[in-house]
Order: sequence, then structure tokens, then C-alpha cells
Amino acid sequence: MNLDARMIPRALVIRRVLVALVTAVCAGVAGGAEAFAAETTIGHEIRGAGALERLVIEVEGPIAPGTADRVAAILAEPRSRAVRRKLVVLRSEGGAWAEGVALARLFREDHVGTVIPDGARCLSACAIAFLGGALEDPVHGTVAARAMGATSRLGFHAPYLTLRNRMFLITDVERAYTQAVESMLMIFSLADDLEVDTKLLTDLLVSGEDTFEFVDSVGEAGRLGIYVSGIAGPPATPSTEQIRTYCTNAFDWKRGAARPALAPGEARAALSNAPVLRERVAGEDATGAGWMRTILPIAVDARGAYDWCVFETRLDAPQAGRLSPSRAAPPARRHVCRGFVRERRAEAVAARMRDAPAGWRIAERDCTFPTAADPRAARPDPHASAALAFHPATTALADLAREPETR
Repeated sequence: MNLDARMIPRALVIRRVLVALVTAVCAGVAGGAEAFAAETTIGHEIRGAGALERLVIEVEGPIAPGTADRVAAILAEPRSRAVRRKLVVLRSEGGAWAEGVALARLFREDHVGTVIPDGARCLSACAIAFLGGALEDPVHGTVAARAMGATSRLGFHAPYLTLRNRMFLITDVERAYTQAVESMLMIFSLADDLEVDTKLLTDLLVSGEDTFEFVDSVGEAGRLGIYVSGIAGPPATPSTEQIRTYCTNAFDWKRGAARPALAPGEARAALSNAPVLRERVAGEDATGAGWMRTILPIAVDARGAYDWCVFETRLDAPQAGRLSPSRAAPPARRHVCRGFVRERRAEAVAARMRDAPAGWRIAERDCTFPTAADPRAARPDPHASAALAFHPATTALADLAREPETR
């Protein structure tokens, strides 16, 4: 029986959410109104002027029922509607799951970028809301715009019910089941709307009420399409190993991608013996800049066919520097991954690329993976978060943190 690959992780989420919620009701988890005893502070102001003018909303405290309505009221104010760029700064330990989903949808629909300041925490329902960060790009339309610091704490766990200890009737269990199904549907609907990796979201929603799955590695942030501030920008001239790392991450982070099956030892040996080709190609854009094309293998199957990554670096690329929220994005992309081509030899890939004017169209699989802009940037770049891909997926984000720039 053939099954849609996307149904497997979804089946896992269904099971986990149902078990977590129904068990929570039957066990009588303590909580209720007390969970939102702390006050939720929501403030806003318009900062900057001209092209840099932006509405900044700050949400601090529990994501309590009514939080989404309060934020929506701010966005609906005439002065707020006149501001094109909007972002919300989140600091919260969590709250109502449904409210987090409502905020995520609100941010996506109203093009509100989301930010977790360096060192701040955004957990549970706050983490769900954070994923909704978006902006409207004149070229690409609605794009993700969610940013966190290298030392921010973004944590997820499964939804749960908060009820006082008491005896429960069958109607209570039925209500728990209904709420579990509704929460499950909200998860899938949100993941699809926000173009979030469903499998990764499944893994992040394993923990129960008191524990969290934190997004604290390059791979997790990359697969969720999160811009991480406070780290070094992409290299101006990446080394072969940096290009290999980028291509490997792009291959793995793309939704639904699966590597050909081959024993790890055999794969390493085959890949290490395969050549890496470099050639200069003429520029095809308005700048007329040339490119250095690198063709290297990143996967191999049991029949000896390789997946070759075609990666190009602009020869006049600007010098790499620290990514700053106030610094404008470069006018053109300095690195472009053209895609993955299945061939036995690198020379065959190069020939196919040379014979096709739009060489990237010959790729069997493209290099696209979730990316996000920094909503605080003067000129948000929808591909800004791709700089993470130059780092190994297992690298801890905190290890990439840098000291603040001095100007």
C-alpha cells in the first residue's frame, strides 16, 4: 500500500496529541484560571521615519485568552494601518494553545514580523505564535519574517488541558478527545499555512507540560526557516567544505527530501573519492558579474549514482560581515545553489549545465528550503536566514553567538 510520506509524521502527531490531552484530563492536571494569573503586558509605538518607519508591538507575559484580540485592535488603529512595516517582540513563558495559533495566523495575514530578543524566552503558545511572523516582499509576496537571537530560548511542547483535581465523567473524557482532535487539526493547518516542516514540528511537540523541546541547533532553526541574529554573516568566498555543508543542509532541510540509502561507511568512502569541479561562468544578471561554479557530490546510492550539488558564488561578492538589524541587505545574492543533479560523473553535470542557458532548470531537485527575513532590517532579505546553512546542522546556536558590534 502506498502512503503519502506526509501522513506518517501526521499520524505520529495524532497519537501524541490524543494521548497527551486525554491523559491530562483523566489525571486531572492542576491549573485553570491560575495559569493566567500573571498580567499580560502589550505595548506599542511607531519608531523611525520615512522608509525606516515601523510599528513595534511588545508582548510580555502569558499568552492568555484575548491576547490575539488585543493585538488585532492595535493593528486596526488608523495610525498603525498607515505603517507598512510591523513587528512584534515576544517574551512569554506560554499560555493558551488556541491563542498562540490565533496569533500566528494574525501575524501571517497582517504581515507582522516576529522577534525574540537575545536572551529572552518564548515558550509553548508563544513559540506557536512566533512561527507566524511574516512580511510582504515586493518580489516574493508573503515571506516568513521570524528572528531570534543566538541565545534566545524558543521552546515547544504538546498542548495539554488544565483542570482541577476531581472525578471525571465519560462526558469529560469525550470533551478531552474532542479538544485533542481540534488541537491536532490546528497543528496541521498551521504547519501547512506557514510552510513549516511537519516532521520537525512533530518532533518538537513530544514533550509534556513541564518539559520543552528547544530550537537550539543550526539544523532545527534552518528547517523552521528562522533568521538567527548575532552570528557572523555568510563567507564572501566559501571553502569547499563550507559549500559541502551548505549543500548537505539544503538537501536535508528541503521538505520531503530523503537521501538514497547506503551504509554510512560506504557512503563516506564513495563521496571522499569523488572529484570536486570548479569553473568560472559568465554572469547572466544586470550586473554582468561572473560566478565561480562548484560541483560536488553530497549523496550516493547503491548503484553508484551521485547527487551533485551545483553551487555558485558571485566573484565580486561584497565582503562578509556581521549581520546587523540596521544594515541593509546586499543588492544581489552573493551565493546561489542551483540545484542537485543525478549523474555518475561530475563532468556530465558540467556539460549539462553548459549546454542549457538556464542551467539550474536541469536539476532534478532544487535547493530551496525554508528561509526567513529579519523583520528589523532596513531592507529585509527573504533569504537572509540561509546563512545558517554554512554551519553544520548539529552546531549549537549559542556556540555561534558573537559579541555585539561596536560602531
